[in-house]
Amino acid sequence: MKIQQTELPKKALQLKATARELFMRHGIRRVTIEEICKTSGISKMTFYKYFSNKTDIAQRVVMDIYEEGQQWFDEISAQPMSFVEKVEKMLQLKMEMLEKMSDEFLTELMDLETELKEFVLEQQHKHIQHTLDFFMEAQKQGEIRQEIAPQFILFMLNHSLQIVRDPQLTQIIPNPRERVKELSYWLVYGLMPSPEHH
Repeated sequence: MKIQQTELPKKALQLKATARELFMRHGIRRVTIEEICKTSGISKMTFYKYFSNKTDIAQRVVMDIYEEGQQWFDEISAQPMSFVEKVEKMLQLKMEMLEKMSDEFLTELMDLETELKEFVLEQQHKHIQHTLDFFMEAQKQGEIRQEIAPQFILFMLNHSLQIVRDPQLTQIIPNPRERVKELSYWLVYGLMPSPEHH
């Protein structure tokens, strides 16, 4: 059973907030439990009372990030604005979120060799399914081309995760933030200029 944030005691929340700040700044690998405890001013004994190890607290941090992203995605989806305006706002917020993350942290989230591999993949696939639902609803409303098969959209969304990690693309665009940005705009606009350039 997933523990909700509200169910965690104050010290556990403080440890998680500290871990998030350190992970996003330095990446998960470089941060130690000792560093999380020292920065938060909470003992290791208390840490192990709430978290079994670093992977455990990292999973909770990553889950929070995905849940926050899903929340603003849902909020934007529900707003009375056009599909293009919604997409623009989603991309803008996505870029703002990425700006808060170090290259090390982003690279580790994209690296499927870490201990978080299965957990991160599960979160990514949930997000992809949600995004597909959003596109299919827009298609029903006639806001995107009717002839695009939902299966093709799903295929492209699934493969976008592989593309952003591709070694050749990594060589062309080393910055993970820039790779996500370029791919996001390509998936939405293709070769057509985005609305603000019309």
